[in-house]
Amino acid sequence: MKVKDMLLEIIPLSTPDLSQLIMEYKELYVNEWIMSKGFNYIAIYPELIYTKILPLLSSHIDTVNFNRIVYPELSKDGIIKSRLRWNSNAIGEDELTGSPIGGDDRCGVAIMLHLLSRKIPAVYLFCDKEETGCIGSKEFINSSCDYLLSRCSCYIGLDRRGKQDAAVYTYESQSLLNIVKKYGYEKKLGSVTDIAIIQDEYPKAAVNMSVGFFNEHTTMEYIDVSAFERTALIVPKVLDSVTDMVFNDLHCVDNYLFRYTIGNSYKSKDLDYYDDYMLPYSHYTTKKKKGDKDVQTKRGK
Repeated sequence: MKVKDMLLEIIPLSTPDLSQLIMEYKELYVNEWIMSKGFNYIAIYPELIYTKILPLLSSHIDTVNFNRIVYPELSKDGIIKSRLRWNSNAIGEDELTGSPIGGDDRCGVAIMLHLLSRKIPAVYLFCDKEETGCIGSKEFINSSCDYLLSRCSCYIGLDRRGKQDAAVYTYESQSLLNIVKKYGYEKKLGSVTDIAIIQDEYPKAAVNMSVGFFNEHTTMEYIDVSAFERTALIVPKVLDSVTDMVFNDLHCVDNYLFRYTIGNSYKSKDLDYYDDYMLPYSHYTTKKKKGDKDVQTKRGK
């Protein structure tokens, strides 16, 4: 199934139905992979995680339109909107009304399901209740995820508006930003998303990539299909680039320094967090091209 068709299929689904579809995809395409499921998250990953350092890919299955009464329409110019319809208002007058299409974050979920069906190696994290306080990601980090996250090279979110943003949160890694910059994505300051919650507790390099939705949380929300499809094509290349990488240039984003330093020593300075959240250096390999010198973490020689 084309990624665009996947998106059109899941837009009208309720959150429980989408959760069920994710588990069906797991059984159909990657039944041999491992699944960890909580009340508000589903994590799917291959046994390869025990021998390679894989990126974590994240999206959320809920939307601000809880009833999911939407009628997606694809225009000739490649825009998906929710069809307006006539309804009676409080005083009995007919008016045109609509609902948010739910590109935030059905776009990210569609890309992840498409990649899962192709068995692209990564840790796939689908969270629920992001729109009401990132409940799924908070539940995930309060589960027994320490070892799993220690095997992740970085966190890639697919929950950003626009076409070519690479949003950063509490911490940033210039090395990771350079990778997505090769494909035209530019650094922006983000606010709240699931990878920000995870990064705040388990600091690692992270970016949240644009997936093509605009005007989220409003009846004027729309999806630019070309931007959506472009990210869907680029994400596998980014995942391949960051597999088995160690990002040792993590530092606190200046705008977040004051907000996050109180009561948490990790947030107060550039840091070497490998002792707490990563395995011994001997377990890691760092990708390098022929002729490049080895890149060592601070735990190295």
